Amino acid sequence: MNNERKHRPYSLIGAAAALILTLSACASTPNAGEPTGGSSADPGAVDQELVALLPDDIRERGTLVIGASLDYPPDNFMEDDGTTPTGYMVDILQAVADRVGVEIDYQRVDFASVLTGIEAGRYDGGISFLDSKERQEVVNVVGVYGAAQSFLVMDGNDIDVPPCGLKVGVGAGSIEETYLGRMSDDECVAEGEEPIEILTSPSNPQAQTAMSSGRVEAVFGSTAAAAWAVEESDGAFAIAGEPFKLTDSPLTGIAVNKERMDIAEALQAVVQALIDDGTYQSILDEWGVAGIAVDTATVNGATE
Repeated sequence: MNNERKHRPYSLIGAAAALILTLSACASTPNAGEPTGGSSADPGAVDQELVALLPDDIRERGTLVIGASLDYPPDNFMEDDGTTPTGYMVDILQAVADRVGVEIDYQRVDFASVLTGIEAGRYDGGISFLDSKERQEVVNVVGVYGAAQSFLVMDGNDIDVPPCGLKVGVGAGSIEETYLGRMSDDECVAEGEEPIEILTSPSNPQAQTAMSSGRVEAVFGSTAAAAWAVEESDGAFAIAGEPFKLTDSPLTGIAVNKERMDIAEALQAVVQALIDDGTYQSILDEWGVAGIAVDTATVNGATE
């Protein structure tokens, strides 16, 4: 882990996280560094009660197979060495694995391919999936942290939101792609405006590259990712307008095969234990995203 990078004070991410907090109906921010529950267990120890909740196949295998694009900072991405996964969701998932005594086996694929792999049973789960009723039709979603979305633009490009008639980049297969299409239909075309021209990229950073080269005028994605990009760009990028939520319960987390509620419920229980003993909050504090913390991990919590 590159600690200098990890602990850099990302002020914009912190501000964005605070806005995410106000948008998330079930999110709240515990006092930084203080446990949110009454557990007195060693936060780093294997918890046999939680181990017992793991499905037999995962416990016997000793690994949790996770599909991930690993290209969506600061949630999940690769260190500069190109081989080490990092990010706040990676750290949370590692804490989950440590608590139940298993290893994480990351399978790196394009984000659009993660759901296919989950449905086919190649992965036990996939990370960075926003919970929604539509998504629940194909997978179970363990809600781990609060989420909001924003438009990223080049600094000085004061676009309107919705960006009717503009070219907007978005990650292929993301819920933002689906939402952007609905925004175009409902808030642009239905109002007599030009539709949003949606251009997909395999990843959000690639969409940002398209914007830097002038191929798109904005990028739509998570607010935390947008704030990270602004910081990393040394002022070349900016966030247009205010963050907003896409669902009634805007939590993002781990997608699990629809037929494997046993995996989803086990992961929910372990994440909740991390919330209760303060491990979870400490991870988010270190990444400067304390405001995305929630008090309760959920399974299929979204109702729209």
